[in-house]
Amino acid sequence: MITLTQNHLPALPLSAIHTTDDQTNTGLGKHFPPDPAHVRIYFAQQEQPGEAGNFLRHYEQNRWTAPRGGILKNWKTAAAEWLWQAKQRQRFASQPQQDV
Repeated sequence: MITLTQNHLPALPLSAIHTTDDQTNTGLGKHFPPDPAHVRIYFAQQEQPGEAGNFLRHYEQNRWTAPRGGILKNWKTAAAEWLWQAKQRQRFASQPQQDV
């Protein structure tokens, strides 16, 4: 039986919340290379799960560097930009073409 807390999320046992020192902060965006599972979860939360593989492939091939050549400091910031660009491409592709 799952008990619900006041905010209607399942209550977790304390052992499930405990992390060891090597697990701390690995899903917050500053751990490189990121765990692919964390990336997939992030993209699923943003309702764009199909873009996770494209994002991972692109940044793995570019050794996790930013577009201007510097090293990324936070992969979640890059993922947010990636998603914005993907939405722009989808919106542009769905617009009817006008003859000029």
